[in-house]
Amino acid sequence: MSECETLELVNSTVVADATVTELKLLTANEVQLLQTVADCGSVEKASRVLVRSVATLKRELATIRDKLGVRTTMQAVVWALRNGIIR
Repeated sequence: MSECETLELVNSTVVADATVTELKLLTANEVQLLQTVADCGSVEKASRVLVRSVATLKRELATIRDKLGVRTTMQAVVWALRNGIIR
């Protein structure tokens, strides 16, 4: 099973009211960071937009990945997109 299939399996087992719980899982700043990374396409570009160091963003993204139970930033972005957390 690929990583995407695993992510889909987790997504398909979410109960109807779990979105509210998921929203509380990430802070507003973490959601903004994921949105900026998605918009910019890379952590380096996002760091310029957010005027923060790449190292800081990477540390914050590691926290987000841990919270979401994913291994990569791309998986975190996909999770947020699929769950309506970012656009």
